[in-house]
Amino acid sequence: AFNPENYKFLKAWFFPLYAGLFGVDSFLFISGLLVAYKFSQQMAKRASRETTWKKELYFWVMYVFARWLRLIPVLLVVMFASWKLVGNLSTAPGWSIFWDANFNEPCNKYWWATLLFIQNLYPGGESFGNKGKFCFGISWYLAVDMQLYLFVAPLVLIAWHYGFYSACLRKAKRGLGSFILAALFIASMASTAYIVVHHKVMWQFLGVGDFDRYYIKPWTRAPPYLFGLLLGLILYEFTQEKDRKSLRWLQEKAK
Repeated sequence: AFNPENYKFLKAWFFPLYAGLFGVDSFLFISGLLVAYKFSQQMAKRASRETTWKKELYFWVMYVFARWLRLIPVLLVVMFASWKLVGNLSTAPGWSIFWDANFNEPCNKYWWATLLFIQNLYPGGESFGNKGKFCFGISWYLAVDMQLYLFVAPLVLIAWHYGFYSACLRKAKRGLGSFILAALFIASMASTAYIVVHHKVMWQFLGVGDFDRYYIKPWTRAPPYLFGLLLGLILYEFTQEKDRKSLRWLQEKAK
């Protein structure tokens, strides 16, 4: 029978803490913050030098390649260990059926999608539940983070620091960057609201919900990443202003 006291405990402690309902959002927030702060430092140095389109293209190619190269070795080891090794280390009634359905079959078909970080888009996941149709189901977070890193962060950073490389827009580059962030946030919230209403999406609750349309898509998970980008940019500007004040103070003392 249902015990209401148990539900009170679950509601108060399990859902927000142990189930980690907001855990992934905190990772996305931190990721956006670090990307904005660290690359702002690099882009500010580049802005003070003479640059060419060839150098800029090289910078952004390395921006993508370095991230992929940093993630792929660990992902390869964990994915292939789960796929080829762990399933042979245990035995139980129905074990082989479970392992084939959850690892062998999806990995045999879609291992390449996981290595390209598109597994949350193709083949996606179940509409009801918490299971991905792709290889190594929990890797959906890496795909979301990578997609936001590739398509959202550069858009915001280029607008904020370079004004999209336009002499006219560069005069209002901070405002332009803020506008891009606000527009992306509104677009994300609007698309999420449409998905929830149009598809009658149920809240992800103990493994039940719309895993494919709602839970693992970058356009629904973008807001914490966008807030992280904003805070990273603000922190960078704050430290720059602090450094400028310290430099002026030192110059005055030197006189």
